[in-house]
Amino acid sequence: MVKTKTYKDLIVWKKTYGLVLETYKFTKDFPKSEIYWDNSTDEKSSYFYSVDHSL
Repeated sequence: MVKTKTYKDLIVWKKTYGLVLETYKFTKDFPKSEIYWDNSTDEKSSYFYSVDHSL
């Protein structure tokens, strides 16, 4: 059995950290309005309503 010294030694941390890095790479060229949700409150609420009711 391998002894874990820090959380960075955990396999789950390594995999999720890799996912975070891939997400940043994928979204780096998105328009700012897509990244920071600079649209109106109505647009946000309609989006969340559609997501909630599509499940």
